[in-house]
Amino acid sequence: MAQGGLQCPPIRAILKHTKRNAMHPYFTTSFADREMFAYNAAYNKSKAEIARINAHPEQRMKYCFSFMQGADTETRKKCFDKIAEYSAQLDYSEAHY
Repeated sequence: MAQGGLQCPPIRAILKHTKRNAMHPYFTTSFADREMFAYNAAYNKSKAEIARINAHPEQRMKYCFSFMQGADTETRKKCFDKIAEYSAQLDYSEAHY
């Protein structure tokens, strides 16, 4: 007990009070870090979208055909090899519909 009848609050109460009034991480994070987090989120989202689109062999074949226009002979050979590889992955189970 302090002199004069005043009682000091326990340290637990002081820490609880300061924790309640602590600033939100949004306000304590630097602007550069927030930009980096936003860039990484957008980058990961675009990579996931590209992976989703390229998961279908038809889309990959379409890309190969569009890439071949104006390409040299060696590039065309590589594209045709990949088109043959992707064609083997196609599912023809419902081709009659």
